[in-house]
Amino acid sequence: MGSNKKKIIFIVEDNPVIQLSLVAILEDSYAVQVAESGADCLMQLACTTPSLILLDIEMPGMDG
Repeated sequence: MGSNKKKIIFIVEDNPVIQLSLVAILEDSYAVQVAESGADCLMQLACTTPSLILLDIEMPGMDG
């Protein structure tokens, strides 16, 4: 039996336009979580285990 629970995709992106675009594309099929910084990502990952992380590699402060 398969689970009805959606897989989690975690987006780490500081650009709000890109964030919203990715969420809009993915939210029907996946549970989407968003972090706006590397530090925020690390805090959220302490509480969740995503199936996939989409990571911006150039961000202010802590890069991907």
